[in-house]
Amino acid sequence: MITFYSAKNLKEAFNTTIYHDFQNEVRNQLFNIYNSQKGNEFKFLDLLVKLDPYGVKEFTDQELSNLILLLKQLITTVHGNKTKKSLISLKVFCEEVQKTGNKLVALGD
Repeated sequence: MITFYSAKNLKEAFNTTIYHDFQNEVRNQLFNIYNSQKGNEFKFLDLLVKLDPYGVKEFTDQELSNLILLLKQLITTVHGNKTKKSLISLKVFCEEVQKTGNKLVALGD
């Protein structure tokens, strides 16, 4: 599982209580979409599927904006209630991170 945190910086991410869990089954579904996409249908999908499940990623402001665009696109095209709910929840979380001016930090298990 990958957990997204809202923090001022990478160091603060390890101590914050503002987070969103990103389940492996949702990520696996996105891998399937990634592998079957035609051309560059979901332009920023690699922001989610290429995250290191054991690593750390601090998103730039531009990457955060791109991730929100991707999530909006996926929400309108993905099937499955659980996946859609998870993507909506992550989008709302990312928008809140953006509003606060914090960084989005992804930490793998």
